[in-house]
Amino acid sequence: LNGAESGADAAEAAPAALPTEARHAAGVLLFYAAMLKLQRSDSVRRRFNAVVPRRKGSDGRVERDRRAQISNLIEQDGDYHARFLALIQALFPVVTRQIGRLSRAIEVENLLLKDAQGAANSSAYLRLLTRSVHEALHSGLGVVIGLPNTPAYNATGQAERELVRLLGLAGDANVAD
Repeated sequence: LNGAESGADAAEAAPAALPTEARHAAGVLLFYAAMLKLQRSDSVRRRFNAVVPRRKGSDGRVERDRRAQISNLIEQDGDYHARFLALIQALFPVVTRQIGRLSRAIEVENLLLKDAQGAANSSAYLRLLTRSVHEALHSGLGVVIGLPNTPAYNATGQAERELVRLLGLAGDANVAD
């Protein structure tokens, strides 16, 4: 920093000086802060609740139908999946606006996740939203559904296939693909 820069210029330059990994982590945190703020909204909560199957409990109150929800996930029920996708489609523009508002309000627009052209990385935000909604809807079910959608799972599968190839086990029926 030279003495000619104002305090505002220095504050604005500081986040850009962060290592790329730290800037990306801060961008992800910005996404989750926006999501937390949105989840306070009654209309957003109603949209989430519309996806989850409901039933009358033994006391007559309407409650989450865990069995139906687990069944919908395992059997890949088309209606359930369509409701999930409709929720993502409805939330995506709202979430991206919220991220923009929040970043402007706290003056950290330079922490937004960007694509190679320098524009907001819609693909990254869509993946974050999808995974966040998936976790929110399916927490407490006691099952792990969607593992194949994680980078760690995909990397493990790729490593397994490479090991099978290197060890010459491709014809072994006991090796999962």
